[in-house]
Amino acid sequence: ERAERAAEGLREAAGAEDPSECIHAARKDLKKLRAAVRLIRLELGDDLYRAENERYREAGRLLPPSRDAEVKVETLGGLCEAFSDRLEPPDPADRLEELRRERDRAVRAARLGDADSIEAALEAVEEGRSRIEAWPLETGSWKLVGPGIGRAYRRGRREMRRAAEDASGGSMHQWRQRARVLWYHL
Repeated sequence: ERAERAAEGLREAAGAEDPSECIHAARKDLKKLRAAVRLIRLELGDDLYRAENERYREAGRLLPPSRDAEVKVETLGGLCEAFSDRLEPPDPADRLEELRRERDRAVRAARLGDADSIEAALEAVEEGRSRIEAWPLETGSWKLVGPGIGRAYRRGRREMRRAAEDASGGSMHQWRQRARVLWYHL
């Protein structure tokens, strides 16, 4: 289902005036699909797991970052609005305008120049989707997903402890990623 939803989003993006939302939705579906692959990693075996995980990772990397640019504009704009009385020079309005130009370039690139990248990502997703039926899933229920959930939980706890010891951006990002994967699993 996630592979089909990602493919649908990419097909929609190919014909959209502003494909940012379609690409963003497809990226999220690819992340959830990769989480599902991680969840059943033991059942798939290392070689198949690595191949499928890589397929969907690379498909996501092919997609233009137009939605990311929009989120930066929204975030800085919201911070400027919420904390305008506390902001000191240099004025973030200059940075906000720079981010708007970056967003506009990314949207134009997604609309015009990245059609080949979107098509390549779509081909990878569709090829992977056609292979899912052949995955060697022998067990069912908890035996299939339990090991993956346990592994994700342990990794999340480990990153939580690291983030508590070192609250740097990198540590917090790793913890957030691990929490998101566990959330997708559950």
